[in-house]
Amino acid sequence: MKSRLLIFLFISVLPFISQAQKGIRDGCTMTSPPVIDCKFNDWQTEWMLDPNGKFIYNVCNDADNLYVRLKVSDDLTQRKIGLFGLTVFLNPEGKKIGKLGLKYPVSKDPDEMKRLTASEGPMNAAQLEAIKRKLIEDSEVLEFVGLSKQSIVSTRLGLMNGLQVFITTDSAGNYVYEAKIPFKAFHIKKSAVKVLGVAFVTGKLIPPKGSQTATPSPTGVAYGNSPMMGQGYNNRGGMNSHAQTFYRPVNYGPFSSSTYFSVGIKLQ
Repeated sequence: MKSRLLIFLFISVLPFISQAQKGIRDGCTMTSPPVIDCKFNDWQTEWMLDPNGKFIYNVCNDADNLYVRLKVSDDLTQRKIGLFGLTVFLNPEGKKIGKLGLKYPVSKDPDEMKRLTASEGPMNAAQLEAIKRKLIEDSEVLEFVGLSKQSIVSTRLGLMNGLQVFITTDSAGNYVYEAKIPFKAFHIKKSAVKVLGVAFVTGKLIPPKGSQTATPSPTGVAYGNSPMMGQGYNNRGGMNSHAQTFYRPVNYGPFSSSTYFSVGIKLQ
């Protein structure tokens, strides 16, 4: 009778245990710091996948630093990162998106966007891949988010606090990202953190004030309407069977919302 009661109690609380662990993953331990070069041969752990399949990732740590690696193969997510940037948010209180973060790469300004994506008419797959590589090539500027009222802008190589970050493309055309983030850089006391919220959030298209639609131009490079942003997508964000430039209200296109994933990481 006693054993049956124990089994009943275990089955009764099991759903609550599962619910409590939902969205929380164990981090991994780094016995030696990886070289931040996006080659990943010094990571001794299996990749983890977000449920929506947009980010493949790992988050590890040692006593002083957080280590993050990402791989992004989804075409639309890559375009959002290349055009509008990527922020890694950290939340010492849990898995929700926090206010502290590192934005790298940063978003392109409209003029830079036009130069990088200018094309006379539709582009083939090889041209699109070349532009996506170009968008993140030599990304040097980054922003610290949440440390002050205004974002702190720095160069990737000019940092003096031990933070390192790099993004590039691999041989398969994936965006690959790697970072070493000292806890002290964001005033995080590791010993006081049970679960660290980590979120990957792409930027999104924010049209100029007063702009309601993207105005067609002969070359298709009006703000919010370059071939890079329109080619290959329909108004609902799905892939077209034939890649082509189209013009649509910028407020309702596939680039008007961020792609994101958040997870709670148990620090080791």
